[in-house]
Amino acid sequence: MDPISLTASASAILAICLQAVHLIQKTIETVKNSRKLLVKLLSQTERLRLNLEQLRSLTKQLGSRSGVSLTYNDSAPRQTIQELHQLVMAMASGPSYLGLQALLNKSKVDDLLDRLRVHEQEIVLVLLSIAT
Repeated sequence: MDPISLTASASAILAICLQAVHLIQKTIETVKNSRKLLVKLLSQTERLRLNLEQLRSLTKQLGSRSGVSLTYNDSAPRQTIQELHQLVMAMASGPSYLGLQALLNKSKVDDLLDRLRVHEQEIVLVLLSIAT
């Protein structure tokens, strides 16, 4: 192979190599970002679960004879948890690219995070009203 042909061939291979490097770097960043997003979702879901455990325990202790009436509507939290469950099941049943799937659903995950926080605050208010 003459030097000019070798230069052209090396340039073409170099261009493909650079594209591959950029795609790999982008994928690594995507997976890192999705990991953070999934950890936030896990953390917030666990916080809600712990508060629900406390609510269940306290209301069980109160029983029906306490005469205390609590204001809590569980329809919105139920809907949020069902949507969370559907999202998680879709990610689990899909390809093993959970990080990429999470980022593709980033707006949905962000919405779920916001709603989980609101539900947590509502439960904390009910817990505080029981405590007082």
